Amino acid sequence: MNQKLSQKITTLGWGLFFIWLGIFLWVHFQTGYFLLGLGVLILGMQFARRHFDLPLEHFWVAVGILSIVGGFWDLIETELPLVPVLLILAGSGLTLFAIWGKRGYPKR
Repeated sequence: MNQKLSQKITTLGWGLFFIWLGIFLWVHFQTGYFLLGLGVLILGMQFARRHFDLPLEHFWVAVGILSIVGGFWDLIETELPLVPVLLILAGSGLTLFAIWGKRGYPKR
């Protein structure tokens, strides 16, 4: 039953994605709006999975959040490029976690 429900949610998500992509291509609005809608769609699918007690797909949660951040970034038209900022933040987070994170080293 869970496998069928998971497949239905995935199929619904893909259907909504193609509808959203078609609207975007037809109307020619700014890319930021497409990314915002895509992020909402992806996170909505994950919310549906959680609502039906299915496991979250953490990769898609991250993609949804990044899509929303990228959409807002595009809409505010900042001069600061998004990808380098995200790389610096990710590298800083990994570095800080390596220095002060959990100490789960194997014993020798």
